[in-house]
This record gives sequence, C-alpha cells and structure tokens, in this order.
Amino acid sequence: MKNENELETKTIKNNFFKDKKNIAIIVLLFLLFCVSCAYIMPTDVSRYENELTELNNQITYLQSQINNLKTENATLKEEKTKLEKDKNNLEEQKNTLESEKQELNKKIDELAKAKEKEENSATLAKSSSSQLSTSATVTNSPSTNTSSSANNNNSQMVWVGNTGTKYHKQNCRTLKGNGHQITLQQALAEGREACKVCY
Repeated sequence: MKNENELETKTIKNNFFKDKKNIAIIVLLFLLFCVSCAYIMPTDVSRYENELTELNNQITYLQSQINNLKTENATLKEEKTKLEKDKNNLEEQKNTLESEKQELNKKIDELAKAKEKEENSATLAKSSSSQLSTSATVTNSPSTNTSSSANNNNSQMVWVGNTGTKYHKQNCRTLKGNGHQITLQQALAEGREACKVCY
C-alpha cells in the first residue's frame, strides 16, 4: 500500500514537471517573489535607516542638552558659591555695622550725659553767680546800712538815767521819769548798752 502511494506521488510529480505550463507557472511565481522582495526589502531597509537616523539625531540632541545642562549646573554651582561668599561678606558687614551702631549709641549716651552735666554745671554756675551777686549786694547793703546806721547813731537821741549803764527810750518804765537825753553815739562811747525792757 505504501509503495502504491509513493508511486502515485512520483507519478504525479513527474507528470507535473513534464507539463511545461506548470514549469512556466513556477518560474513566474519565483520571479514575482524575487521582484516583490526587491521592492519590499529596500523600502523596509530605508525606513529602518530613517528611523535609525532619527534616533541618532535625537540621541545627539539629548547629549547636547545634557552637555548644556551640565554647563548650566556648573555655572549655577559657581554662582551659588559666589552668592554664599557674598552672603558671608554681608553678614560680616552687618555685624561690623551693628557693633559700630552700638559704639555710636554709647558715644551718643556719653555725649548726652556730658551735655546734661554741662547744663547742670552751667545752671549751678549761674545760680552761684546770682547768689554771689546777691551776697555781694547783701554785703554791700550792710555797709550801706552801717553807714546809714552810723549816721543814725550820730543823730538818734536816747535817754540815760543818772545812775546805771543802760540807754533807754523816753517812755521806758525803768527810768521812772528821771534821766536826760544824749546821742546814741555818745551813749555807746560811754560803754552803755541797750535796755532789755524797752529795746
């Protein structure tokens, strides 16, 4: 049975290949396949080449962006370092200015106290000078009073008794109506003192 099937297959094949039409069909199919491959493959290859080119371009672009970002990062780091230095310098200047401000405030306080002392001493000097002028006036006025009292002593009259060492006013009860009148200067010259009853 097996042999019969094999014989039939061989017979069919032999008959198929003996027919020229069939061979022509096979040749035409092969040519069509080759032509289609020739048209299809270059298209696919060129498409893949285009995609590869685009991907390479994108890679180049991304690498340039990475390089740009690295450059910007380095620049930003430098700027950050510079800004930190500037910040430190500004903080030092701030501390210096604050200490100068404190010193100036101390000087202002000292000057205010010195000014207050000067004003107080000027006030004291004015008051002492006014007191001195007042005392000078007072000192001068007793001399005036002394001179005027000396004049009064020369003209003032007092009463003295026939006995005793006092001088009196005219209506003194200790005189009892006895006595005579002399000047105050004369009574003082005689060593008499004022009576404690009438003076």
